[in-house]
Amino acid sequence: MTPDMTGVIGIGTDLVEIARIEKSIAQFGDKFIDRIYTEAEQKTAALRGDQTRYYAMRFAAKEAAWKALSPNTDSGIGWHDLEISTDDDGRPRLSFLGKAADVFKKMTNGRGSTTISLSDDGGMAIAFVVLLAS
Repeated sequence: MTPDMTGVIGIGTDLVEIARIEKSIAQFGDKFIDRIYTEAEQKTAALRGDQTRYYAMRFAAKEAAWKALSPNTDSGIGWHDLEISTDDDGRPRLSFLGKAADVFKKMTNGRGSTTISLSDDGGMAIAFVVLLAS
């Protein structure tokens, strides 16, 4: 499906200071990481030299995805219901798991897709998520 305004059902964005995530990791360590990031995200982070940047961008992505999926509602979606991975070509990919998958399927009648963009500069990480339904 090509993105067009009639197919957009949700948009979310988030901006996070990378130093804030660094401080949380330093203060709470694995407790923070385990609470926010899935096992797959943690395994990928362990292979990277820029773990704090990696975690900050995924934090922003999860916040943006939640905003796109459930604006102004308490849908029960948790941190581990949102997973950010990278395709073989290097593009970020958003996956909905658990409660988030149920909500997205209901929103799209099982025919939805996502677009996600991640970036960082000047100590800030940003994510932008668009949810589409055909």
